[in-house]
Amino acid sequence: MTSTTHIELSELRVSAGTRELLAGLSLELHGGECVGLVGESGSGKSLTSLALLGLLPTGLHGQAHLRVGGQAIDFDSREHAELRGRVFGLVPQDPLAALHPLRRVGAQLLETLRVTRGMLRSAAQSEAEALLQRVQLPDPTQAMAKYPHQFSGGQRQRIAIALALATQPRILIADEPTSALDARIAREILDLLDSLRREENLGLLLVSHDLPLVGAYAQQLLVLQRGVVVERGDTRAVFADPQHAYTRELLAADQLHELPPPAVDAPVLLQAENLRMRYRGATSDALDGVSVQLHRGEGLALVGESGSGKSTLGRALLKLLRGASGRITLDGIELDALDAAGLRAMRRRIGVVFQDPYASLDPRLSIARVITEPLRIHAIGD
Repeated sequence: MTSTTHIELSELRVSAGTRELLAGLSLELHGGECVGLVGESGSGKSLTSLALLGLLPTGLHGQAHLRVGGQAIDFDSREHAELRGRVFGLVPQDPLAALHPLRRVGAQLLETLRVTRGMLRSAAQSEAEALLQRVQLPDPTQAMAKYPHQFSGGQRQRIAIALALATQPRILIADEPTSALDARIAREILDLLDSLRREENLGLLLVSHDLPLVGAYAQQLLVLQRGVVVERGDTRAVFADPQHAYTRELLAADQLHELPPPAVDAPVLLQAENLRMRYRGATSDALDGVSVQLHRGEGLALVGESGSGKSTLGRALLKLLRGASGRITLDGIELDALDAAGLRAMRRRIGVVFQDPYASLDPRLSIARVITEPLRIHAIGD
């Protein structure tokens, strides 16, 4: 496949039984070009990516016309499947879920290089380190010996990009590659993908819900709503004069139109004083004398980059960290004075919305069992 790979996908339709999930989507992507595919959750963005890769889930039926470099490819055929790796590379939304948790990063890269490119072990070792260097991961040799959980979210995403590049694809499909990253790290990852696009002449399909963010990198935009492309065109033209109301809503969502009203005077509900936490083996504190106060009816925002201590503070407030110190009171009750039964009763009063529901929901339980489990634990209902 030449470096000027041109992908044409036309009239893509995906259905589940009689329900149509994607209705006649078409897109073109040239080498060296970035196309942004934007829409809210459930609009069909990931389905489009999976259809391109020939990986539609069982139970879904897809049909489309696909041309690669001018050559017609039967959709969902063996020839289509063989495009994975050779033409298409995937940068997944959640690298922690995509990377094998029990295998070192080096082993995963070496396997990919040896299976897909037939490299000897010594050559694959050198190439793997070069790939990690290419995606700007510090100390590639040391990184090869580590497991995925030993890296930050941004570093794991760089490793996922290295794995995608290992097969030398001509098209990168980046499916929400920054959804779990803070703004600064997200920009770094997108800057990296953009530099790879330009330097390697890669086609980049950038999938996201964030229209303003994608607009900073994509030359062409497709706006997807409920399985239908409602707007497409040159990025500058779309931003200057959006034609569809949904596109205007996406652009407006990034702006703060008015400040929330000030909180009314209310009693203190949660108070933490001088919270400290240092993880085993760390050289500095994850929390260093943090104090917070939350009143009834008040919204309190906690903002900071990855690794700044936000999640650690949340766990400390729930008394889920061994080694954390400081004073925490909930509605006047000091949590350190509670026994195990008291802490369990207290946690009934604090709801937690986790960052990654896929990782926090038990995959072996039905939704009914997941939702009724806390009701059983706290003896709510029969």
